[in-house]
Order: sequence, then C-alpha cells, then structure tokens
Amino acid sequence: MPISSRVAAAGVTLALALTLALLAPVVPAGGQSSPSSVAGLEHLGTEQASTRGQIAYFRSPALTAVAAVRILLPDGYDPSGATRYPVLYLLHGGAGSSTRWLVDGNAEAITAGYPLIVVMPDGGPFGFYADWWNFGVGGPPKWETFHLSQLLPWIDEQYPTVAGRDGRAVAGESMGGLGAIHYAAKRPDLFTAALSFSGAVDTNLFVAPPIVEVLAATEGLNLPAAVFGPRVTDEIRWRGHNPVDLAGNLRGVYLKLDTGTGVSGGPLGVGGDPVEGAMYQMGSALHERLTQRGIDHIWNSGPGCHCWPQWHDDLREGLPLLMERFAHPAPVPSPFDYTSIDPSYAMYGWQVDITRPALEQSELSNAGPGGFSLRGSGDARVRTAPLFEPGRLVGTTVADAAGTTRAELVADEDGRLAVPVSLGPGNPFQQLSPVGTVWAAATGAPVGTWPSVTASVRFDSAPVAPTTTAGAAAAGSAATTVPPRRSLPITGHEAAPALLAALGALVISALLRRATAR
Repeated sequence: MPISSRVAAAGVTLALALTLALLAPVVPAGGQSSPSSVAGLEHLGTEQASTRGQIAYFRSPALTAVAAVRILLPDGYDPSGATRYPVLYLLHGGAGSSTRWLVDGNAEAITAGYPLIVVMPDGGPFGFYADWWNFGVGGPPKWETFHLSQLLPWIDEQYPTVAGRDGRAVAGESMGGLGAIHYAAKRPDLFTAALSFSGAVDTNLFVAPPIVEVLAATEGLNLPAAVFGPRVTDEIRWRGHNPVDLAGNLRGVYLKLDTGTGVSGGPLGVGGDPVEGAMYQMGSALHERLTQRGIDHIWNSGPGCHCWPQWHDDLREGLPLLMERFAHPAPVPSPFDYTSIDPSYAMYGWQVDITRPALEQSELSNAGPGGFSLRGSGDARVRTAPLFEPGRLVGTTVADAAGTTRAELVADEDGRLAVPVSLGPGNPFQQLSPVGTVWAAATGAPVGTWPSVTASVRFDSAPVAPTTTAGAAAAGSAATTVPPRRSLPITGHEAAPALLAALGALVISALLRRATAR
C-alpha cells in the first residue's frame, strides 16, 4: 500500500475510534443507591445474573461513568463466613468490558467446581489499568485506584474471602495481561500470584506507544497520549507502569506467562498472527528480565494465536496451579527490593517518602531486618516495618550523601524506626525527558545513566522475629513442572514487518470488536 494510502487509512481508523467513543451509551445501574464503607465508593446495587453469577454496580470519583463488576461465586457457596474463599481477579483485554470473560472467555464453565470467587471488573475499553495522567490534571479515569483501593476492599467486606495476599490472584488476557502483571508488580503485597495470557507486558516495544497513544482517544473525549503522556516527553511515566521495568518487584509472586509466537501450528493449527507475534516479543522481554534477576516464573510459549481458544486453555491450565498456591502460600520476601516512580510509597509494612523537584525512579533494596539501601535524589525518610521491640534503642549506621554517621534510634510504639536519608540535591528535570537527558549528559553522567545517590543503612540490634505465613515452604515449586510449549523465536528481520502490521491490526480489530459488542 502506498504511504499516502496508509496515512489515509490511519486517519479513517482514528475517526472511527472517535465516533465510537461519542456514540458510547451510558447505562445507569438500577437498584437502591447506598454509600460504602470504602472511601469514595458508592455501591448502586447487585443483581443475580445466574445461579453462580452476580453483577454489582458502582459509582466512584475515580471513574467517569457507572462501572459494572461481574462476580462468580463457587458451587455450594456458603455466605456465612464459616468457609473462606480465595479470590481471582480476572481482567479483560482491549475493547472489552466486565462481560468479556463470561461471553467470550467461557469463565463460568471453566471455573465450575473450584472453591474460588472470581471477580471480573470493568477496566475501560482501553483503560490500560492505570490512573491516567491526563497531561498533569490526573484522573478520572483512575482504574488502578478503583480496582486496588476501592473494589478489592469492598469484595473482602461483602464476601467471605481469604482477605489477604495469600488469598488473592490476578490474571488477564492481552491488555488484561498487562494489567495483571502491572498490578502484581505495583502491589506485590496484595497478590500471591499473577497470570498473563498473551499479555502486552512490555510497553517499551516500539509498536506499543503509538497503539496506546491513539487508543487513549477512544475513551470518552480524552486526547491521544492521555494515559501516560507522549512517550517522547514522558518515558519515565511509561516505565513506571511497565512490568519489564518493575520486574524486580515480582520476587515472591507466583508468575505464569502464556504467550503464542504468532507462528502457525500448535494445538489450534491457526495461521500466522502478527498481533500475537508482538505479544510474544513483549513476553520474551519480561521472561528475560525475570531470568536475569533470578526470579522464579513459568514461561509457556509456542505456536499460537491472539485468540480465545488459546486463552480458554491458559485459564484451564492455570486454575489448578492457583489452587495449589492458595493451599501453600509463600511468605513475604525478606529482604526485598522495590522500584517506583512515586515520591511516596508503602510496601510490606515499609514506608518511603522522598522530597524532590521532578519525577524519577527510586529503588529500595535489601530492605529487611539488617537495614536497607535507597537510590535516588533529594531528601528521604524511610520508616521500617515493625521489626523491633517498641522503645528499643537500635544502633544505626547511615552512609549517604551527607557522609557516614552513627546514631541510636528509638523504635516507636509499633516497633518501627524512622530513618532520615540524604540522596543529595534533587534532580531538577524529569528522568528520561529530552531536557533531562541533555542535563544528565551535561553533569558528566555516563551515557544511559541518571544522576543518583545510593544510601546504605545498617541496623546493629537484632529485630523481633517476623511472623511468617504457615505452609510457606511449598512456594510454588510444583507448578514449575508444567512442560512449556516449544519456543519459536522471531528473528530481527522477521519481527519488524510483523510488528508494524500488528500496530494496524490490533487497533482495527479492537475497534471492530468494540463496535460489534454494541
């Protein structure tokens, strides 16, 4: 196709996307409106949709419209609380909604017989499971906030769940696979397991930014690139939500990555699929990063398509492995590493607050009873988990931008220490932005690096022994015996045209799926 024709086709595609967005109906939920004990969440009612199925409706300032959440209860469900059930959060892909896993995914039949609550929330047709940046204005939509800070605690309040990390898993297909691994990497304290079925788990791949930037415009009246900002100016914001860049956070989470290569063959015997070829490239990048870091995971790849029959098999295969994990949960990793672009974050009982002028990545490393390291810039305050006896004097050695000092810190009434840390002057420009990259080079920083300070903190006193999860010794070892599909790598000269084709194919197919759904 001539270049002019391709440009015209792209314009038609974008026009179609905007038209579909404008025509999208707003469907109000019925039932009695009632406040929820979860801050900001209003439960509008719950309908019984089938023997096992329910539909709960919500309004939240995190969203622009009423959200529907489909819930599958187990056979023989006991609402009394005498039986506690683990929960699987099952996320849909692009152009989908909370109905996708029921209508196309056959989830009700596949999950029958499992003592498991399955929650299938709305995630926006192209919401990308993120709190949108909206060029500095912020959300709505704030899908991450709705799912993790509102819906999750509401489910634990309303149903007899195993209300903790040991009783939660997250999975999804395509865009939902991105959401599943992103949520587990952002909040490994909430999920013991994460499964990705043909997931778009690496937005660093060159076809991903234009797809995400264009599809953002189909969500209501949002501008292109409203999710994370333009990649060229806001790369660090993209990386702060990208599973490959957050891979180190996933240690201790049971991980299974199922991805076809897009090459014809396999059990389904389908032809070539450039969209799945792109997903294979993304999954390979995450697999390689996890392997480099020594993080256990299952990489299951081979001939296959970006299609529901494959995802049916992925869910069928994954469910018994999840139930085994729920039966034998793993302990929280200690010490642990955690990477974030947020200036303040909490993980596994630790709290980090950094004062700095611009957005950049920081990393808390080897955080445990013996101390921690923190990399970044600016002034930080780290509050430990409750590791010590309340009131105990703890000898502390801090080596940071201000030098090396020794002090005795007093554990507070909860057994935590508050440690001030200097990471040097805060970098004035956003990391990986054009001006930030030029500024970093001007400071003499090596090419590809970012000016930062790594502070080291060590504790002398023995902490109180932490409480560990019972039965943790079996941390997912049985699952690693699953035989992987045959891996067929796509070479560089084959990948470029396939991935370029995937850009158009994924956009068009997603929009057509959305139009057909109406």
